[in-house]
Amino acid sequence: MFTNTVLISINDLMVFFSVYIIGLTLLGYIDTVQLLIGTEHSLWLTLSLCALVGPLYTLARIINWSRNDWSQHPIAKKLAIYCDNDNKSWIDVASNVNIEFQSLTKLQIATNTVTKVVVTDNWIIQVSSYNLDIANQTSTKLVCFKVNTYTNPSSTIEDIGSTYVKYRVCTTQPGGKNFTLRLNYNDVENFTGKVTMEIVTMPKCEFPKRLRELCIDWIKEEITKNPIYFTNEELEKCAVCINATSDIKLVKRCPDIPAVDNNPACRPCNCPPRLCIDCLVKWFITTSIDLTKPIENLVQIKSSCPHCRSTFCLTDVSYVAYDPYYNTSGSSSTDNKS
Repeated sequence: MFTNTVLISINDLMVFFSVYIIGLTLLGYIDTVQLLIGTEHSLWLTLSLCALVGPLYTLARIINWSRNDWSQHPIAKKLAIYCDNDNKSWIDVASNVNIEFQSLTKLQIATNTVTKVVVTDNWIIQVSSYNLDIANQTSTKLVCFKVNTYTNPSSTIEDIGSTYVKYRVCTTQPGGKNFTLRLNYNDVENFTGKVTMEIVTMPKCEFPKRLRELCIDWIKEEITKNPIYFTNEELEKCAVCINATSDIKLVKRCPDIPAVDNNPACRPCNCPPRLCIDCLVKWFITTSIDLTKPIENLVQIKSSCPHCRSTFCLTDVSYVAYDPYYNTSGSSSTDNKS
């Protein structure tokens, strides 16, 4: 990549000299005939000849790349590595990459002003100004080998510093080349959630916790202080993530007081357990907490049930425990077993 960048920079310089000399000739500052026969200063002839090297070199490279249906182009060579029985040529591989690239499910991350990382269902691609790196996820391993944190005094409360994570894309494809990704820590969760390849994290890599993650732990700790809600009904999957079990129930425990200072009073929620703890905490933070400002009293912060919109605070949140022998007769269904 460094060699290509240097060659392109030299070529740009040569093109600049070509345009510069042509401009001087058109404006009459240089006599073309005298320049060619050598009566002008020898420096102009030298600059003119040097200025032609860049365009001629570029033309020769383009002609060489265009042979055999552009199979000699650097990008075509990288794609040709993944030819198989289904993809006979690099054009077939490029067609498959284009189809996935146009999909709405792809993940695109701008790592800086000139480089971006694209993750599709089967491919991971890094595109920069003068280079393209590509690997098939089925034959690739992702290695996290370095985490750097840079402190910025002017950062917000949520983002105390800038953290960057370096990954090495290691491919086992014959002829394939490994390459390095440098991602902002804020993009790591989306990135690791999209890739399907194996991810290996070196022991020396320690990921710092952001304020959002600390707040999640703080809220979960507050909820554990509340009584447990027992039920004899089997718990279903979370209505949001559909992965975890819905283990949270809203049970009003606040006294019946009117709204004060635009802070609404808590109301009973009759919804059955429908959310897991992680989804409820994320909902609570998103709807009620401004992480750019200090949090004075977490217990007094209120949100609303995502289903019935009943107002609740963290005192009203209980973990749910399934007990098939639990009998609610003779007591309120909101009572808890001691």
